[in-house]
Amino acid sequence: MYNLKKIFVAFCLFCSVNHLVFATPSSVDYVEESVTQELNKNSIHEINEEKMDNYREQKPFQRAKNKEKTKILPQKKHKLPVNYQKISIFGTAMIPEKQAVAFLKKVAPKLKIKASHEEIVRYYYEESAQEGIRGDIAFCQALLETGFFQFRGTVQPMQNNFCGLGTTGSGVKGAKFKTPRVGVRAHIQHLLAYASDKRPKSTIVDPRFDLVQKMRKTRGYLTTWHSLNGNWAMSPGYSEKIFMLHNKMSETIF
Repeated sequence: MYNLKKIFVAFCLFCSVNHLVFATPSSVDYVEESVTQELNKNSIHEINEEKMDNYREQKPFQRAKNKEKTKILPQKKHKLPVNYQKISIFGTAMIPEKQAVAFLKKVAPKLKIKASHEEIVRYYYEESAQEGIRGDIAFCQALLETGFFQFRGTVQPMQNNFCGLGTTGSGVKGAKFKTPRVGVRAHIQHLLAYASDKRPKSTIVDPRFDLVQKMRKTRGYLTTWHSLNGNWAMSPGYSEKIFMLHNKMSETIF
């Protein structure tokens, strides 16, 4: 009986040790999976690519051994503007166009659309100004919707759909526009339909403009970015994500 107890204790100790050994690589793999998920989200990522490449090439036990060296530091948190819930969809851009271009080049050196960094930013500032909408924030909304114009979701780059227009469910690609400029115009017109009873100053290219404007006339217009939460997108923190991008853009040196 005494020997059986000794064997049992030894076995438990063995299992305990092996659990620790094998659990560590799994935890590191979980970190890698989390990072991959974060890279697929519409947010900014400042991860050292060289470290990530080395990290992926390591074997599980090497990862566990070097986890301190390959540890991914949390991103800097960006504060939301004071009274951001009341910031209007209408207004003049507060961030210079050149600064927006510099930010886009920083977060997305290569774009998957047929427009340069300077062109896509200019389209947003010009089309927004024409309709009296905050071009800098509308641009940040496009960054959120398209994943910095990388299009990792249902919508494809050739659609020139920068706001998820008509993408009503999984697998539904939504509207398609001939050029990036027209796609930007549709985005701005869609915001106008949500926020006002005004008609666009240019020809309507948003296929859902009349439908949305009619609906908002009955239910009430959404005049702030915060009011888009749960309406433009299901996410309750939709506008917060837009403002965090805007804050990040405002800190960009140009």
